[in-house]
Amino acid sequence: NGENNTEEVMDGNPIKDSNWETIGMAPPAPRPNSLFSFGDINTIRDSSERGQKFLQPVNWSLSVANFILIAEYILKTETWLVLSQAKGGENNVTTHDINQHFTIPWTSGSGCSIALLLALHPGEVELMLSHSWSGSFKQTLAAIKTLVTMHFLSPETLMFFCAFSQYQAEDNISNGLTIQQQITMEPFDRVIEA
Repeated sequence: NGENNTEEVMDGNPIKDSNWETIGMAPPAPRPNSLFSFGDINTIRDSSERGQKFLQPVNWSLSVANFILIAEYILKTETWLVLSQAKGGENNVTTHDINQHFTIPWTSGSGCSIALLLALHPGEVELMLSHSWSGSFKQTLAAIKTLVTMHFLSPETLMFFCAFSQYQAEDNISNGLTIQQQITMEPFDRVIEA
């Protein structure tokens, strides 16, 4: 059994410190098919109407409730546990880490961001979340939960969180967009103007 765990870790993704040096390996995070509206990734690959390029940036939205749902799922994985141990605590796991270990592997080959996998018909963004990619992901989640519980932000509010709203995989799939193509669409300006 220990050998299987070692193989899993070796097949995982490198854990990087703040200097981008490899400090360990994390096991692949299981893709939460039950959370995604399309379920199996092959359903998306077979669709000619799904993908980042078919929607304007103001529709690359996810509800606050779905952000919390996916973030809490991440925090329950073995991948999160290994990341937090390697980085010296849960508050040291960053959005960069989430992107490398969860967002990219879960969305690769789909052409869809996490936001577009979570909603069949995403609505227009109502909230732009500004955050540091090098900051604590867990603290970002705590801040959003505080907005809901203490400041009465509706869980149904549609938000833009770049790590989940933009397609991060950079795999040149036909229904997706590269990060540069998405930046050219000025998503931040368009979302703020909306």
